[in-house]
Amino acid sequence: MADLETASDKLMIPGIGHVFYADVDTAALNVTQFKFGDDATYGAWTWLGDTSSENLIEFESDGGDVTYKRTWDRLKTGVVREDETITATINSVSIAREVFELAFPGGEYDEATQSYSVASGGSSQKALMVVMEDGQNVAAFRFPNTDIKGSLPTLDLEEYMELPLSAAILGSPTTQKFVQIFEPRTYAAASGGGA
Repeated sequence: MADLETASDKLMIPGIGHVFYADVDTAALNVTQFKFGDDATYGAWTWLGDTSSENLIEFESDGGDVTYKRTWDRLKTGVVREDETITATINSVSIAREVFELAFPGGEYDEATQSYSVASGGSSQKALMVVMEDGQNVAAFRFPNTDIKGSLPTLDLEEYMELPLSAAILGSPTTQKFVQIFEPRTYAAASGGGA
């Protein structure tokens, strides 16, 4: 536990954020050298495009309920936890071919009409990386394995149309870890609030 004399708390207000995707188990981009708008700092990751500032990424857990075990002599001598699932909802405001292909794989893009015909079912298996900026600080989450499926857009009279992407968070096929969390740090290539 931190105390005021030796506080090592690292605080973060994620005022600016960016979502990237890559093949499952792609190594994290170099968070310290990251600069939004400089593709050279993204490594093998592809920027998803703009996401909603009205509806930020939301993580949700389901399950994980506890059942207490007992002996005849004593109560609550142990616990068994139900399996837990974790999902993320990312609201893309980029209504573009690349997002359609991620959200609805197996569809078909028609260059002549600039339209995408959606096939039913299907989802994309990708790694996701969420990079957050707070002034000169940056932090990140890397999800090495997710299953992503899109929904039809939500409409609003005053805000950008949003295309919800639901991502089931899975364990890495090689390490079984499901998230890598990068502590906030000052970064060398700070963009000063995004491009």
